[in-house]
Amino acid sequence: AADTAAVGVNLVDAAISNGGRTPGATPTRVVLFGGDGANFRRCRPYLQGLGDVVEHVGELGSGQVLKLLNNLLMILNMGTTDTVMRCGKQLGIAEDVMTRSLSTGSGSSQGIRTLLGSERAAHNDIVLGKDLRLALDVVAAGGYETGPMQLAGEAALLALAERAAGAGAPTAASS
Repeated sequence: AADTAAVGVNLVDAAISNGGRTPGATPTRVVLFGGDGANFRRCRPYLQGLGDVVEHVGELGSGQVLKLLNNLLMILNMGTTDTVMRCGKQLGIAEDVMTRSLSTGSGSSQGIRTLLGSERAAHNDIVLGKDLRLALDVVAAGGYETGPMQLAGEAALLALAERAAGAGAPTAASS
């Protein structure tokens, strides 16, 4: 960034998240801006045309980092959802009942709706796999243990791939 500033170019990052989607509501787009405050103030009017929420996250690169952490949270939510679905199935609860209830109840999240199918078109295992790898690299660079998150994330990607292939939630015997 210092090299570009020396020649009169300001470098910023502005990651966009499609935000949470509540069933029946219009999606919210969130712009996560990384760069100094002066650049944020200059860019904000333009960024408001891209998103409903424009957030100054911090210095250059921080918008991208927060976007990766956001996607990591969604992937981990998907892994937790898959575990809950397997448990519910083993306890005799019908998958369609769990899907409706978990997608709209107090525990709902974008990760749940993605895994259970209502947002399947917006994501795929290739993109989420890339996001998982990048997010874990960022987390590891920050000095945090990534093992549990990696396991949960890989389980989520496997569950998403199984569902996309039409397998649904595997039975406890097949896991």
